[in-house]
Amino acid sequence: HTGVITQYSSGGSDWKYVKTNWGQNTPETKLTRIGQDLYSLTIAPTIMAYYGVPANEKILQMAFVFRSGVQVGGTWLEGKTETGGDIFVDVFEEGLSVSLFCPVNHL
Repeated sequence: HTGVITQYSSGGSDWKYVKTNWGQNTPETKLTRIGQDLYSLTIAPTIMAYYGVPANEKILQMAFVFRSGVQVGGTWLEGKTETGGDIFVDVFEEGLSVSLFCPVNHL
């Protein structure tokens, strides 16, 4: 389940340009398994085009809640933050921003 936060969103719960309704499975929002507990989602050709955002609107964040493809025991399994919140990824107008994390005990 994905959408965006724009300058017209009133807050983090005001997703705009949501790709699908909750519980709806569509090819363009389906994750691809690329390893054990590892999935990918292709957002192309651009973030603006993928979500259908007009050129005069600025995307601040992409918003996600991951869920199972089918209900389990009558409910959807959800993938959210550790505190049960929606997952947000900041979007920048230009350039590339990368954060790399190394476990403390890895060295």
